[in-house]
Amino acid sequence: MRYSPLFGENQYVDSPPLCKCASGHQLPKLKSAPAEYKGCSATCDLCKAGIQYSDGFYHCKPCSYDVCNVCARKYGTTASGAKLPPPPPAQPAPTQSSKKGIKALLVGINYPGTSAQLRGCVNDVRTMLRILEHLKINIRESRIYVDDPAWKNSNGFPTKANIEAGMRWLTEGAMPGDSFIFHYSGHGTQVAGSTTEADGKDEALVPSDYESAGLIMDDVIKSTIVDPLPMGARLTALMDCCHSGSMFDLPYVFTSSKDNITQARQGNRLTTHNPGSSPIKAEIFQISGCKDDQTSADVQSGSSAGGACTNALAEVITENPNVNITDLLAGMLKSLKSSKFTQIPQLSSSQPVSADTSFKFGN
Repeated sequence: MRYSPLFGENQYVDSPPLCKCASGHQLPKLKSAPAEYKGCSATCDLCKAGIQYSDGFYHCKPCSYDVCNVCARKYGTTASGAKLPPPPPAQPAPTQSSKKGIKALLVGINYPGTSAQLRGCVNDVRTMLRILEHLKINIRESRIYVDDPAWKNSNGFPTKANIEAGMRWLTEGAMPGDSFIFHYSGHGTQVAGSTTEADGKDEALVPSDYESAGLIMDDVIKSTIVDPLPMGARLTALMDCCHSGSMFDLPYVFTSSKDNITQARQGNRLTTHNPGSSPIKAEIFQISGCKDDQTSADVQSGSSAGGACTNALAEVITENPNVNITDLLAGMLKSLKSSKFTQIPQLSSSQPVSADTSFKFGN
């Protein structure tokens, strides 16, 4: 039984029981749940399917054993009291992953031939791959979605369906000790009407087929790649797009203004709590190109274009591979300001972060 309340005897049907549990107890069929239990739920201990109280189900109170109607019919529901099999034994989950290396999802969208066209987002994926190579990061699995037909061996175009499938793939089978990277470079936007955001706006990614398929909302991102990660797993994300500050809806935030960086170094405390955010089990670091109310620049450097945020991170990491998170953000801010950009990089995290925390892509 899963989260089922203990009902009083008056909640049982008075007719003869149709089956027995594995211990031989008679299983009466439960009536609809009373009003005070409408928020609870039950799970069939045989097939693990959710049980709707309104459908009725078989419940052994002494054994805390629930059986749905489908399983009761499958294993015999005669008046003779057919004996149901015991629940399958629970399989203990591995406590630590044995997988080596990092799983990475990289997305670059230039939107060629549209009014939203950018120039440097596909190059940003190349830059990120160079960063990971420079740091000698072992990538055990990767998926790359870019809207450049010339890119060999990509996993397809960065459509909404592909990006969402990539996010599900990224965290599928995640275990404690696993590490993940998500790098996105493209358009980001805001959508008014949020009831949970302080500014009344949700953030969203803009896939290549946004005009027909729509946006990828921040709530979808959180439920797909944040919530499924277990304690002990780690996700590092770089979101090089507009309005990306709280794209993952994480509970701790730090905006890397000059004053904030100075105060953080003095107090050795970096992030502050974002009221209203739910707790997160895994260790997650999201570096964004700007605050929620800012845009993130796509720039031309010589003959090559790229995102200002990705280029700034690459500049700092190349100079100091062992940089701590405060110096990384300070270096990115300095690089952006030297190029006359007003965007301010931001850190969001699942846990409190101190100023001297090392920045790294894996555990």
